Amino acid sequence: MPADKVLRFNKYGKFNILCVADMHLRDTGEKELDDTLALLDGSLECFKPDLTVLLGDNVSNWKGKTPEGVEKLIKLVTDIFDKHGSPFAVVFGNHDEESGVSKEEQTKLYQRSENCLMTAGFCEEGYGNYNLPILASDSDKMAFNLWMIDSGDHYVDENGKSHYAYVGDRQIEWFEKKNQEIRKANKGFPVYSLVFQHITVPEQYRLLKEVSPLTPFAIKGHGAWSDRHFVIAQPKYTKGMLGEGPCPPDVNNGQFTSWVKTGDVIGAVFGHDHINDFVGDVDGIKLIQTRGAGFQAYGDGVDRGVRIITIDESEPTKVSTETYTFPQIVGKPTSLPFKERITIREKRKLTVAAVGAGLGAAAGAAIGVLFNKIRKKSK
Repeated sequence: MPADKVLRFNKYGKFNILCVADMHLRDTGEKELDDTLALLDGSLECFKPDLTVLLGDNVSNWKGKTPEGVEKLIKLVTDIFDKHGSPFAVVFGNHDEESGVSKEEQTKLYQRSENCLMTAGFCEEGYGNYNLPILASDSDKMAFNLWMIDSGDHYVDENGKSHYAYVGDRQIEWFEKKNQEIRKANKGFPVYSLVFQHITVPEQYRLLKEVSPLTPFAIKGHGAWSDRHFVIAQPKYTKGMLGEGPCPPDVNNGQFTSWVKTGDVIGAVFGHDHINDFVGDVDGIKLIQTRGAGFQAYGDGVDRGVRIITIDESEPTKVSTETYTFPQIVGKPTSLPFKERITIREKRKLTVAAVGAGLGAAAGAAIGVLFNKIRKKSK
């Protein structure tokens, strides 16, 4: 990492990270593209983060895609970071390589920006597995660590069925080996860390509880959980929106168990599920879901958004985090038809109001089902 791009806690002992997930940039749909870029630009202007992490599905597949189109889109993104002089890191999602340009070539395109901290990494599985140290405010000691992991795209089982990918054995081995190197350099003590990757882990379902499909606002699970319905188990402790069934891999390959074993990971940050932004603790690790930022894919009405994470040097095991939406940062989007601007929270309020107005529980439930039919362009 260039000397002038070293990450460091500021003089107040704080470090702020902007998380931007699922932009799904396409070289089509001018207004949708403009709104997505306006959210990124406005977020950098508003929050002035110490680092931004692009959480995958940064570019997407589209009809007529070309390498030139991908290059154009990535340059639009890097130009915004260069305008603000703001450092950024990148992880890949399940759609990035479907753009027709390899992860290796996309990395080179991001790296044309002097503000890009992404590297190809040193693990032979996946692409872009790397870590970024944050130095102490008053020394060059490594005070915190950020892991960037490629969570892959899909795998095909023995029956020929496709599933979301899982982080592989060699990636876990690389993580644990690198973790030991960092611990040894820190006189045997762990350096606390956050993990950033696109696809979440199966343990996220431990923040939910199974309920009857007739339960108000119950959400159908996905994949191995698709035969059940869920709500947040403890809303007092798990904050945020559950708007769709979480989509981790069906195979639990032990990544979360590895985090628990090494003892340095205090939280993990995910994208992938565009209309979820809930945050809760599992076995002392905070699982942090980031809602989608892009207007060229399905989302929560006008409430496409970003996440801010603040790390405190004096209490590195604690992080604070908040979601901010397009209306809060930019204002009114130009790209959504009126009927698509309504958010899930507004839809749920309308459902409750319908029941309260005497339409009956069955009618209210029917309205809830109707309102929760989200138009999904990309996943």
